[in-house]
Amino acid sequence: MTLKEARIETVNRKRVENKSPELRADTSGEKTLVKNNIISIVIPLFNEENSIYRVLKQIPNHFNYEVIVVDDGSTDNSIEVVKKVEGLDIRIIKHSTNRGYGAAIMTGLRNATGNIVVTLDSDGQHNPKDIPKVIEPIDCDNADIVIGSRYLGNCLYRVPLHTRTGELFIKFILKILFGLKIGNNQSGFRAFSRRSLRYFDEMKYEEMGLTTELLFKSGFNKLKVIEVPIEVSPRRFGRSHVNLLNIVRSVLGCILSYSLKKILKTFYKRVFSDLLANLIKESEEEILATYLSKLLSRKDHQNLRDSQMCSSFYLNR
Repeated sequence: MTLKEARIETVNRKRVENKSPELRADTSGEKTLVKNNIISIVIPLFNEENSIYRVLKQIPNHFNYEVIVVDDGSTDNSIEVVKKVEGLDIRIIKHSTNRGYGAAIMTGLRNATGNIVVTLDSDGQHNPKDIPKVIEPIDCDNADIVIGSRYLGNCLYRVPLHTRTGELFIKFILKILFGLKIGNNQSGFRAFSRRSLRYFDEMKYEEMGLTTELLFKSGFNKLKVIEVPIEVSPRRFGRSHVNLLNIVRSVLGCILSYSLKKILKTFYKRVFSDLLANLIKESEEEILATYLSKLLSRKDHQNLRDSQMCSSFYLNR
């Protein structure tokens, strides 16, 4: 999606500026974070008028940040509610139609300007106060991507059986293909380093399947992905927009696509490494043969010169 296909609107443009680039001591007991990083917070939005205000007001204001709200064709008063929030640096990007969760996330990632980009849901299940937890490993250069996990933290509701089963299956595939151990692989609470974003320019899925595709692409490109504990609450308002059939379809597509890519990459790596080794071996043999040939030709030439000199000596006596 190009910028021309989305309408960008800025409201309450008021960046929280740093007073010092020194380390900040988090009063909640968390480890210190460097304050000179700019944090982009991407929030995909679709018909969440009852929860988005509370989500935005909970965002910590003790670091440099920008908030990017991507409205994916909401038909309720969600945008009007966002505009009522004061004191935040907010950009609203509007999709003309409902294109899906993944499309909204990618629009936010492509428009983010921060050194670290955080994504979180607009339904109120994620606690924005956990943002320092997900950005800390990237801030300390210990990860490229961080996933906020309800299984490592405090999940305040019972996870549906089909969701848990699906995540276990995806976890197994990620472990087999790429060695990644990500339990809450469908979590929308994530943090990305600026460096990692260049691997996600071209994405296939525009709906919930993007959450899976991002991890498969991360594993394929050998990015370091870790999980940290977060708190997840039950949805208080509205209904979930997750389409289980679309998730299954996209997950199977990712598995087939990236399994094939992994096989081909391994095959070509082995074939070309063997070919390169043979070429190097042949080159070494050719160099040695050429050297010996020149050495022998020099020796023969020297012997011939010695013989000529000897003959000339006896003929002139």
